[in-house]
Amino acid sequence: MSTALSATSNYVRLFFTTGISKLTPPENYRSTLSDTASVLHLSPTNTKAHYRSALALLHLARHTEALDSCTRGLALTNPSLESTNIAKRPSAEHTAFLTLRTRILSAQRTADELHQKRLSAEERKKKEQLTLNAALHARGIKVRITAKPPELEDAAISLRPDPLSPTSQLHFPVL
Repeated sequence: MSTALSATSNYVRLFFTTGISKLTPPENYRSTLSDTASVLHLSPTNTKAHYRSALALLHLARHTEALDSCTRGLALTNPSLESTNIAKRPSAEHTAFLTLRTRILSAQRTADELHQKRLSAEERKKKEQLTLNAALHARGIKVRITAKPPELEDAAISLRPDPLSPTSQLHFPVL
């Protein structure tokens, strides 16, 4: 009975490691992650599963996890570990992982830059609002805030030409 069970588990392992990554369309990244996780659970040294997992994570903008999966795949395809490779040339798999790692690092850098830009824009907007409030208070102008302000599109009280200088001219819409 144990031989039948081991034969069945070998069949399942073979199915997962060879066939499941072909069944998942590459555009369905969450399903790809689920499938590659199943493959890696059964066969942690499956480089194709590591590659597809890293690629899916890259497309889902989960850069840290993608880099981890790519690094694991790189470790498995390291040319220094291959004793049969006399010329010590990297394999096609290793080169693919290196290219993918470059793409992940580039995407991570771009995402970090966008995040920093958003943070600095939010910080600047807060500073502009604080400066405007200080300028209004210094000039003795009271502003009434209502629960449902009117829709004025781009008409707003502002300081010009420098919104961060309380001595700038005060511009406000007139109805």
